[in-house]
Amino acid sequence: MPNLCSPLLDNVKQVGLIVESTCGQGGTFTSADFKFRPSSVSVTTDMSPNEDDTLSASLSPKKVTMGEKKASVKLAGKLVGSGVAGTKPESDVALQGCGMKSEVVNFITIGTITAGPFVPGEIITQAVSLATGQVMKAAKTGTDTKLYFVTRSGTWVATGTVTGSVSLATATGSTIPVAAGFAYSPKTVGASTIALKVEEDGRQKTVLGAMGTWTISAESSGPAKIEFSFEGVKGIYGDQALTSGVTYLQSTYPVFIDSQCVIDRKLVGEFTPVVRSVSVDYQGDVAVRKDANQTTGLIAAKLTKRIPQITLTAEAMLAATYDIYTKMAACASVTMGFQFTAPDNNVWVWGTNGQITASPDGAADGFSTTDITLRMCGNSGDDEIWIVFTT
Repeated sequence: MPNLCSPLLDNVKQVGLIVESTCGQGGTFTSADFKFRPSSVSVTTDMSPNEDDTLSASLSPKKVTMGEKKASVKLAGKLVGSGVAGTKPESDVALQGCGMKSEVVNFITIGTITAGPFVPGEIITQAVSLATGQVMKAAKTGTDTKLYFVTRSGTWVATGTVTGSVSLATATGSTIPVAAGFAYSPKTVGASTIALKVEEDGRQKTVLGAMGTWTISAESSGPAKIEFSFEGVKGIYGDQALTSGVTYLQSTYPVFIDSQCVIDRKLVGEFTPVVRSVSVDYQGDVAVRKDANQTTGLIAAKLTKRIPQITLTAEAMLAATYDIYTKMAACASVTMGFQFTAPDNNVWVWGTNGQITASPDGAADGFSTTDITLRMCGNSGDDEIWIVFTT
């Protein structure tokens, strides 16, 4: 007999995420795996019923047989860093499950920048050590005293002139690299599958061998949101008490207001539009691999395609300010970047090889607007879009 006094509450949920060592095999969840602070989470189960098409003297339906056992998870939360330079963001495992890799971001303190600015994505070289790095944030003459980068080769030392490969900017560093956070970029080879465990006020649902895609969205004020959509294999469903001892990160949610949204960041012709909203859609296609030898009929999911796209809704502008249609017709490469700020962490999303593919006119609150859509393309491969978390 049901307990009529203890209904299951829809708002009592938590979700754990782990990277699988073997695709589709799951793993053990601990309280430390429940870092993600969800604003919504849902699980959809699809057991692919197969109709019995046998003909008979009656129109009465026959029982179906169940086939492949898929499951999907939709997960949403805020786009936020950990607030601690050496701690990965709460979305770390989810981003890995979307075919992305993480790298440590460092910074060095620099003196005056000559012939700057340093631009995102370019390789920098230190004269003394010959160590190299890839710039993660633009650094401009007269305003920036820190240079953020991911080390690419060698060992950095405390002093030495740093030169940019594209900008030819130079500056003298005065410190050894200091940990600042983590950068995420796409990964084609060796991308990880993840397992998810959704706990729902006394019930659990696990999804194995999952991969997915993400979307970031933000208005002119308020925290940025990130939404994930995963496909995988149905795992264990059943009753289980909520995992105890879960402690969430306490970092502040970054907001878009009083921040940065820049086209052609720190390059000739840099333009700062009047922004109403922005969205970044990873547009990852996921297929679940079939295998008749498995009891579920499936092995695990695999990301098969991605076409990251940024859509920026801004107030309309004159061609003399920024000539959108000429750039579109010329298939010109456009650098796009925007930042969300909080007292204890910042998130910078950018790409350097965007192509404007659409720019329809619109209107909002009596103002003319333009929806600038950019297809983010690779440069050397696996580098079309970056999410950088720093303190």
